[in-house]
Amino acid sequence: MKSISRLFNENVSPYKLALLRISLGISVLAEYVLLIYQRSWIDGFYYPFLMVFGLIATILFIIGYKTKIVSVLNYAFIFINFSFLGAWEYHLDYAFLIISFLLIFLNTSEVLSVDSKLNKKSIRVRNKYFHIFLVMFVGLAFVYLDSILYKFSSGTWMNGLGMWYPAMMPYFGNGNIDFLLNSSALLIPLGFLTVFFELSFFIFLFLRKFWFVPFVIGLGLHIGIAVTFTIVNFGLFFSSVFIVFIPDSFFDNIFSKKTNFELVDPENICVKKSCLIVLFFSVLQLFPTLTQSPFAKELLSDDVKKSFLFKLPRAGAYHFFGITNHPVFMDNHFRSSNYVWRLVDEKTGKSDVLVNEDGSPLFEMNGRVWCRFLKIMIKGYNESILDQTLISNLIKAIPLYGDKNTKYSFQVKRYRVPEKKFQTNTREKINEIPWENYGTIENLVFNKL
Repeated sequence: MKSISRLFNENVSPYKLALLRISLGISVLAEYVLLIYQRSWIDGFYYPFLMVFGLIATILFIIGYKTKIVSVLNYAFIFINFSFLGAWEYHLDYAFLIISFLLIFLNTSEVLSVDSKLNKKSIRVRNKYFHIFLVMFVGLAFVYLDSILYKFSSGTWMNGLGMWYPAMMPYFGNGNIDFLLNSSALLIPLGFLTVFFELSFFIFLFLRKFWFVPFVIGLGLHIGIAVTFTIVNFGLFFSSVFIVFIPDSFFDNIFSKKTNFELVDPENICVKKSCLIVLFFSVLQLFPTLTQSPFAKELLSDDVKKSFLFKLPRAGAYHFFGITNHPVFMDNHFRSSNYVWRLVDEKTGKSDVLVNEDGSPLFEMNGRVWCRFLKIMIKGYNESILDQTLISNLIKAIPLYGDKNTKYSFQVKRYRVPEKKFQTNTREKINEIPWENYGTIENLVFNKL
């Protein structure tokens, strides 16, 4: 119990939460810029002034001006623009909501902020390690615990193929590590390491002396995600979150300038009511987990899960806090992923709109754009889906990423889904399959052959 008390009550470097505030703000800012640029992609309603106000609130949040007020506004606009108006696309959006909500209650502007420069008071409020624990417990540990339930039901992950298999699939991996795809000695241990990391993360949160373990593994895995898959913002943001595991002495050495104020213990609900806060979010996480997650969803009857008293808190947890299920790169993502596509400029013969010549995603096919097409492609090759969904989305994308006055040949390549066992040269064998002409897109009109 003493170790738990120390975990919750010892002081933490103010630079950790300040850097977390900045990294969260930069990541949210990047998504706002992309959403404004890609506004034709947004499902639901789109109000430019709400996006702009959200962007301004996030900029003020990054620089730490009127941080307490701006933290509330930042969360409110993330909720409105991402959740309420229907811009949800992938797990980064959910992380924004819950972490921005938690930072409302923490002191993130005592250093590295405009507020700290303007504040002439000689006494400031310090943060406790519980604040770090809370963010990592709710923002990451729940995610990993829910995700591991899916992984235990996956032959891909249980055989160590969780990193190799998606990187090998033409549309999933961006080709940056093709030279490693034949190395089972590297990629299979990485697959098992990911499972170990997610399974043990919850335990490591209580063992501060060993925080270097999740720091090294988490940083490495998420940088690997940023390099390998076209969800760069996702990988970089979660890489930055792990800075809170770095020892305080590191920040003391980096920011050696002496402060001219005294830190005092907070009168803070997050410290006094810490167990209640953890319990509250633990209960909320149970609603999506008991509804969908393998090994857990059979614990409750369908009548209970369909009841109003169950569905209401589940919807509230999802829309207000981003608490949801976390199946990532599961077997059903690959089961029917049996084709790739590309757009070929009929004059130049080049494919440089969203995907490469081999159908792997270009950098512009990043984040929510990639996820949107992924949701279409995992349904497998189906002409009605191609005609009614995939191509209609491509027609929306051409003015943004291509030339609406160019005539494009829409081509597809079908292949057998590779077996879920490690094989060499799989990507090369798929690349050798010839492309089929499916139709043309000219003046944003599709003509099927």
